[in-house]
Parts: sequence; structure tokens; C-alpha cells
Amino acid sequence: MSPEALQSVNFSSPTTFLLLGFSNAYKAQVTLCLGFLLIYLVTLLGNLLIMTLGWLDGHLHSPMYYFLGHLSFLDICYSSVTLPKILKDSFSPQKTISFVGCVAQIYFFLCFGGSECMLLAAMAYDLYLANCHPIHYTTLMNKKICRCLVAVSWLSGSLSSLIQTFLTAHLSFCGSNVIDHFFCEVPFLLKASCSPNIQLNKAVSYTLAGTIAMGSFILILMSYVRIIQAVLQRRAGRQKAFATCTSHLTVVSLFFGAGAITYLVPHSNHSKEMHEVLALLYAVVTPMLNPVIYSLRNSKVKGAIRKALHRGLTVLDRGHSQQFLILSNQWLAGKWRTIAIASDSDWIEDLRKNGRMSMSTVEPQSTGEIIIKTFIPSPAGCRQRMMVLKKTTYPGQYTNSHGILNDCGLVDTDYTSYAIVLSHRDYNGQKILVLFLYGRNTEVKPIVLEKFNDTIKEVGLSKNQMVMLPKAKRLVPVALFTIRNC
Repeated sequence: MSPEALQSVNFSSPTTFLLLGFSNAYKAQVTLCLGFLLIYLVTLLGNLLIMTLGWLDGHLHSPMYYFLGHLSFLDICYSSVTLPKILKDSFSPQKTISFVGCVAQIYFFLCFGGSECMLLAAMAYDLYLANCHPIHYTTLMNKKICRCLVAVSWLSGSLSSLIQTFLTAHLSFCGSNVIDHFFCEVPFLLKASCSPNIQLNKAVSYTLAGTIAMGSFILILMSYVRIIQAVLQRRAGRQKAFATCTSHLTVVSLFFGAGAITYLVPHSNHSKEMHEVLALLYAVVTPMLNPVIYSLRNSKVKGAIRKALHRGLTVLDRGHSQQFLILSNQWLAGKWRTIAIASDSDWIEDLRKNGRMSMSTVEPQSTGEIIIKTFIPSPAGCRQRMMVLKKTTYPGQYTNSHGILNDCGLVDTDYTSYAIVLSHRDYNGQKILVLFLYGRNTEVKPIVLEKFNDTIKEVGLSKNQMVMLPKAKRLVPVALFTIRNC
């Protein structure tokens, strides 16, 4: 049906708009409906996953992932403004929307879109501080600053959207109720309007939208210029520095690129179909791609996803709630060094004075049991201690037959360089918590120590209850054993 024929439809209410939308062919509608449904589900699940990981995983409690969590929430809201209505209209013979519904859609679409522009600028500023001022980064980008930047992003988008929506709500349409688009957008309502002050509305709307979009883009551009200058001056670490910016830069390019082509290029230069494709790109596709981009390009997010996929059930013991990984026993086999220990027992002070780095060998058995032989440095040589771990009814949880060890389990590992193990045990009639950091070598990377410190906080311990074990000197073995040093 042509637009001229549609305009002659006798609407029951003058406050109703008719959306032309996409093709009316049944096969095309089915394909579009299934496609949009898949996009919406991926958008919801992907962004909810990023938000959940950022909340649960202590390794992602940093400004970058704080902003990423808000970006994921914005993407869910942004796509929810248009996609449910598009899905509903897929099989509707007349794709109508009330005037109030149209105004509300415009407000939330502009609000979430403007807030996302500002949030992307805040994320660029965070990257600038991390790369250009690494020494003072934690001071310059503290929790208060993060909250302020997020609040400014939301307030800027809300205020700009409120003004544009107020002006749009007072337009008159002279009986022309047809919107040649699949959802309500300000340019299409201005095109359909016959208000005498339409030029003023256009000027104010484009000025506000341009200020938010161009202001954010200029801030992002300035941040990246400084980042590139700072990184090029370094002799090392360039690849890692640029890698941290790739995900953000990809999201910015998609979001701002599609929006710029849609609104800055004159409509006569591209067809109606091309405009709809571009609108879908920034309104529907980009919110779906953001979590995918950040997941594929970010090692911490990928690590958090792997850890979440391997987590077992929650283990409750003496008031502690802890999730253990389900072990890949053969990967865990071999030699491990005890790098650090944290505990809520007074025994940790003795360990601080006299403790030395010990070596353990892990020997998985076909029965599912794990034999751990630990060689402990002593003035007389090396003392050997053997422990047999048996599975409990909880996935990932182990105990031993002597009853000294109430339970233990693997909290975090990459199997090739480090492992963090948590145990609850009896010591002098008391129940204590002990957290171990093991390494394949006598040293671990700084990022592993950060993970261990984060885990210490998660289990309710403090850094004062942690001991970094010094390397053991070469010792003469006791006669019982053939090991030459620990």
C-alpha cells in the first residue's frame, strides 16, 4: 500500500501514528521477526553476562569494568526501546503507535543514546588516564570520580532528551499521521509535521543532539591522540597498551560511524532501504555486538567467562560461601611451588618469621583421588608430608581421611603457571581458613598476585594475614629422602 493511500485511512483517534515499517510480504515478515528475536535474545544474554561477571568476579572490580557494566545496562535499555515494538508489529496488519507511546519512545531512545555517547567518552578518559598517568591512575580515577562520570552521562542524556521530546510533543501534523520508518525518531516526526515553528524545533533538536554526539566524539578523539602519543614514546608495552583500547575503539567506530552516516549525509544521497539498514545498525545491532567485542578482545573478560563456566556448586561451611572450580586433574598434575599463604590463624605469624617456599607434587589417581606430596624445608633437610584428597558430594570440593582438612578446592587457575586453593581445616581445636597461591615456578606474574589479593578480600581476609614465602636455600636432605633440595 502506498503512503498516499495510507494517509487516507480513517484513524479512530487523531493521536495515533501509522508506521510504514518493513515489507508486508509474509515470508519477509517471518524472516525479519526471527532475525530480530535472535538479535534481542543475544543482546539481553550477552549484556546480562557482562553485568553479572562484573558484579561477581573480583578481578573485574576496576573502573574500566564498572563503566562496561553501565554500558551493558544502557545497551539493554537502548535495544528494549525499539525491538519489542518491532517484534510486535512484525505480523500486525496496521503498525500503529499512540502519540503518547511515540513521544515516550523518542524520549527513552534519545536518553539512552545520549547517555551512551557520554559514557563512551568517559571510558576513553579512563583509558587516557591508565595509559598517560599510570602512577596516579588510582587517585585520579577513584570510585567517587567513576560514579560522577556515570551520573554526568545519565544526566546529560536525560536533559537533552527531555528538551527534544518536549518540543516534539508540541508539533502539529495537519492530519498527516504516517511515519515512514519502523520506529519513532525526531527527524521523521519533523518531516511529517506542519508546525509553523518547525525550523526552530529542528535547530534546537539538532543543536542538542550535535552537542552530545560531537562533544563526546571530540573528547574521545582527544583522548586517543594523547594515548597514541604516550604509547609511541614508550620502548616496551606498546602492543598491550593498544590492545586495551581496541575493544573500545571498535564500539565507538560502530556507534558513531552509523549515526554520522544516518544523520549527517543528506537523505537524497541514499535510499530509504539504506537508511533503515543504518538505523538498525546503531539502534539494534551495536547493542548486540558490544558484549561480543569486549568478550573476544579482552583477556580478563574471557578469563572470567571461563572461570564462570567451570564453577561448581556453592559450598557452605562455617558461615563461608565459596564456589570451587571443577578440577581438570590431569592438567593440575606435576610440581608446584607454594608462593604465598593467607590465613585467619595466629599460625600465620610463625610462618612469617620461619616459613620458606616449599614444593608439592600433585598425582591424580584413576579413582578420582589426588595424592599431594609436599617437601618442606627444615634445618635438617627436607621433610615430606603426604596427603590423600578424596572427593565430597559437592563438585570441586575435596577432603582427607584424617579429618584435619575439612574441605578444600580450587578457586582460580590457568593450570600452566598458577593455582589458588582455599581450604578450611582444624588447628589446635579451632577451625581456620587457609588460602594458598601456588606457582609452577618460584615466581609469578604481578597480575597473578593481584588475583590472589582480590581473592583474599573475597574470602574475608586482609593483606596483613598474607605471607609471601621467600625462596628456600639449598639444603642437605634428610637420610629418609632422595630429594636434594626443596
